[in-house]
Amino acid sequence: MCSLAPPPDEMPDLTRVILPSRAFFLSWLHQTVPARVAAIDDGEEHYGLLAGASSGVQDMAVAAVIGESIQPFEDLAYLATAWDEPYSGIATYVRATTWKRFTASNFWQEVRKWDDARLDVFAGFAGRNPDTQGVESLIETLPLLGVSIDERVLEAMQAARDATLQRLKSVLRGLGDDWKQFSPYQLAYKHGGLILNREDMAFTTDDAEELTASVARHEPSLAVWTRAGRKQPIQADFNLGQSELVRYVAESGRLVVALCEAFVRARIANIDALEFSPSGKLLGLKPMHLPWTVWLREGDLERSSWETLGAGPTIRWASDDR
Repeated sequence: MCSLAPPPDEMPDLTRVILPSRAFFLSWLHQTVPARVAAIDDGEEHYGLLAGASSGVQDMAVAAVIGESIQPFEDLAYLATAWDEPYSGIATYVRATTWKRFTASNFWQEVRKWDDARLDVFAGFAGRNPDTQGVESLIETLPLLGVSIDERVLEAMQAARDATLQRLKSVLRGLGDDWKQFSPYQLAYKHGGLILNREDMAFTTDDAEELTASVARHEPSLAVWTRAGRKQPIQADFNLGQSELVRYVAESGRLVVALCEAFVRARIANIDALEFSPSGKLLGLKPMHLPWTVWLREGDLERSSWETLGAGPTIRWASDDR
C-alpha cells in the first residue's frame, strides 16, 4: 500500500466542482451510455417485428430508430462543446447540461474544420483554460506537477496521439455527413412524428405535369415533414432501402455512443486519482491511470507502442512510495 501524495495547492472546490463532476461522469458511464444503446437496440428490434405491418406503422418504426440513433449525436455535441468552450468560473460539465438551439448543428458543421489543438481537447490530450481559452497540453503540464515520464513512454504517447487525431478526423467527418443526412428525420420524429402518409403523396420526375398511371414514381425509404419555417418542407430518402437505412443509422448511432463513452473515460481519470474518506474528505492523490489509447483500435498502433502503453500509462506522484 502506498502513501498518498498530497493534493495540489490549488484545487477546484470539492463540493461545487469535483464531486458534481464525478457524479456527472459516472451517470454517463452507468446510466446514459447503457440507456442509449438499449434504446437503439429496442428500436431496431421493434422495426424487425413489424415486418408485414402497414406502411405507416413501418415508417413510424423507422423514424423511431433514427430518433434514437441520432440522439447520441446531440449528446456528443454537447459534451464536446462544453470542453471546447467552457464557462469561466463554473465547472465545465455545467456547459454540457445547458441547452442551446444550435449547439448540435454548429458542432457537426464545424468539427470537420477543427485543427489539431481542438481535437487534442476533444480527445483529452489537452485542456482549455476557461479564463484565457488557451489550450494546455497534458504532457507539457505534467512536469510542472513534478511528474517525469520515461522517454520511451513519451514516444509511444505521441504515436498514440497522432493515430488518435487521424482516426478522429476521419470518423467525425463521416459522422458529420450522417448528421446532415438524418437529423431532419430525427427532428420530424421528435416534433410529433411528422411522417408523410404514403397514400397521400407521390414522388415523380420534375417534368411530370400530371399524376397519371403511366407517370414513373419513386418510392422513398422514408419521407417526413420538416419543422415549420424550413426552406424545404419535405425530407425524403431515396439512397437506401428501408431495412438498409435502419441498419446503417443504428450502427452510426452505436458508434457515437462509443465515442461519448470514450470522451467521458478520457476525463474521469483525474477524478479517479483522488482518494476520499468514507465521510467525503479528500485524503490525497493515488497513482493516476491515463486512458491515452481509449479512442484507438488494435491496428491503429504498432505492437511496440501497445506493449509500452497498454490501455494507457500510469502516473505516479513524487510521494508515491510504491
